[in-house]
Amino acid sequence: MQWYSCHDNAARHQRGKVSDMQLASPFRGITPSGERILHSGNVDPGEVALIKRFIDGGGPVMWTQRKGVDLLDPGRGRVVPTIYRTDGAWVWFTGIYYYLETHGTPLDPKFLTHIRRQDFVSATPDSNQISQAIRFLKEPAARDA
Repeated sequence: MQWYSCHDNAARHQRGKVSDMQLASPFRGITPSGERILHSGNVDPGEVALIKRFIDGGGPVMWTQRKGVDLLDPGRGRVVPTIYRTDGAWVWFTGIYYYLETHGTPLDPKFLTHIRRQDFVSATPDSNQISQAIRFLKEPAARDA
């Protein structure tokens, strides 16, 4: 796993909750038996390409060249992109688009609303926002403080 390392030191030294960041997950939760709970709602098929443009935008926070296992269909193998990006307000896992395109899984409704409010164009984060996103992902206390 690779962090956007030129901002790593700044992220390590910041204090307090990263209150303006939200995490978009491909799933709403997981059952005790390990099944994924999907978000409710649907995505308009006409928005799918626009959503991909948004998800591919923003700035990289964490990435690896390895692909993750498809959690809805493990038999597909390691096919899920494992890159985290941010626009300064949200942090998302690019595998969200894989699950949308491959399985038709709905997006987190709040994240989808954010994407729509941005006219499907993700902002380019500044170095402070990248640092906050790194800390947000590395330190759960930064999300929960």
